[in-house]
Amino acid sequence: MSLPTDHFIFPERELRRSVARAFSALQEAGEESVVLLAARPAGARSGVGWILPGAPVPRSPSPLHRVARFVEKPPLEAAEALLAEGALWNTFIMAGKARAMHRLIGKRYPGAAGEVSLYLALRREGAWKRELDRVFGRIEPFNLSTQVLEREADSLLMAPLGGVEWSDWGTPQGVWESLLSLGWRHKFSARSAAGNALSRQTCRFPRCVSQREVWEGVSP
Repeated sequence: MSLPTDHFIFPERELRRSVARAFSALQEAGEESVVLLAARPAGARSGVGWILPGAPVPRSPSPLHRVARFVEKPPLEAAEALLAEGALWNTFIMAGKARAMHRLIGKRYPGAAGEVSLYLALRREGAWKRELDRVFGRIEPFNLSTQVLEREADSLLMAPLGGVEWSDWGTPQGVWESLLSLGWRHKFSARSAAGNALSRQTCRFPRCVSQREVWEGVSP
């Protein structure tokens, strides 16, 4: 399972339930694939990936769909069209067996998949610590979204996140939109609306400081 570290998810318990449902659905449907967890979009946005759901997976006890199309950070006009088609935001939370991801990457980057296979063999032999830097140093960098997920959309599955507020907090505006959506505006300084800084004195969840300082999440 992969979990990005710079995203906002609330409440966490609903995320855990969605992940558990995705794993259960995979097992019940007899599928061995990578599942992308998708969030309900708050609007057309060009800075996120979009997933267009395809046909539902038979025998799945909870919503699980084929992926009809995956589009990474489209122009705004294209994002508006995807929103109208019923596409969801890609959270980059992925669930599934490691061998499914290994096979997926191997379709486009067999060299990278081969190096991972070599690493696994070395690990079994107890030599992985000595060879780790050398093995991964031979892997050419690539963009997983545009160079694998977009091109292998028909190999993917998707499951909607239920009852979860999700946002990629890459900009002050993204933070502010989450606060408005959750009704937390009263906890923050009005300066936030301009996307400048969030007041340390009035901010309780999370503690927010100026863009020159560090965000520090605390409990509500």
